[in-house]
Amino acid sequence: MLKRLLLSLLLAACTPLLAEPVIHEFEDLQQVGERAAEGNAPLLVMFSMDFCGYCVRMEEEYLKPMLRSGDYADKVVIGKLKIDRFAPLRDFDGSEVEAEELARRYGIKVTPTLALIAPDGRLLGERLEGIGVADFRWAELDRAIDRALMTLRSTAQR
Repeated sequence: MLKRLLLSLLLAACTPLLAEPVIHEFEDLQQVGERAAEGNAPLLVMFSMDFCGYCVRMEEEYLKPMLRSGDYADKVVIGKLKIDRFAPLRDFDGSEVEAEELARRYGIKVTPTLALIAPDGRLLGERLEGIGVADFRWAELDRAIDRALMTLRSTAQR
């Protein structure tokens, strides 16, 4: 009985460590933007498509490790936006918008593309297109996040 109790306590303690992070698909940008605004954080959006092998790699090699590390929790709200979805999305202003229209608005030409977006929908800096080379992509991503945070927080202080 004691062994079972100890084993169940150990499993309960390790479960959060074993849980695979999930990259949520953004469907209601108004709601996500409001949540990001509370933390004065930008959105890190991966524009993706179904059946995009590089998009899966981007999630596995970059986005999920970012969530796992916890280092980005107070810096960005991470999610993805599938540009080939059929159902409309809720835009930052509450209106309905097609995913393809959002992709055009942000100049998305290839998938995956990472974009840092302010809680009100403004693009913050350059887009990071494609999977990139791991060592360089991490540095580019960290620089882009830092710049987006500086831009967002400096405009919030005005």
